[in-house]
Amino acid sequence: MRLQVEAGRMILDPFSLKAVRELYAVRFHPTVREFMSNPALIPYRSHVEWAKANLVGSSDLHLWLVRPNARSRAIGFTQLKFNSASRDTAEVGIIFRDPDEHQFSTVVATGVTLYLAFVQFRCTWLTSYVMPSHRRAIAYNLTGGGVIVDSDRPGMIKFEFHRDTATSSDKTYSRVMKRLAGRLTVVDLDARGVK
Repeated sequence: MRLQVEAGRMILDPFSLKAVRELYAVRFHPTVREFMSNPALIPYRSHVEWAKANLVGSSDLHLWLVRPNARSRAIGFTQLKFNSASRDTAEVGIIFRDPDEHQFSTVVATGVTLYLAFVQFRCTWLTSYVMPSHRRAIAYNLTGGGVIVDSDRPGMIKFEFHRDTATSSDKTYSRVMKRLAGRLTVVDLDARGVK
């Protein structure tokens, strides 16, 4: 299932190979790399091969490029990586270049990604991993209903989100969903036969 989302003017486009350069530009932007567990810059060709092997046709990893409008280049991406046999748990990732310039877009894209996880994919749990130096992401996870749990990744802080907590008690999520009421469109591109 490849879902495309329109949230007001913002677009969350499912990854396709034609957008591999945009993904590279976001993922390896200096303001992103500093907070990644592996900040090394890799050659573009290696990135293309990784995308072909891990993103194209994957049913376990869904990645959306975030654009402020249909004509803009990506300013970030969000992802859900399913990590349980029952598919009721996924790892969520929200990545934006120049985060100070895109705070509002980050909040909206996060709310939409939680909606996709909990409503469209019917996840019960989400996990999130954050570098200890990424203070903004830690604060955002905590205010969004995340609970710190023992991490299974050395050097990373792990958060867990339960569907009921994230959708009912998180004020940010509630505000985003209210603001998008009537302006949120989710299209299954596979069901429509879009390539």
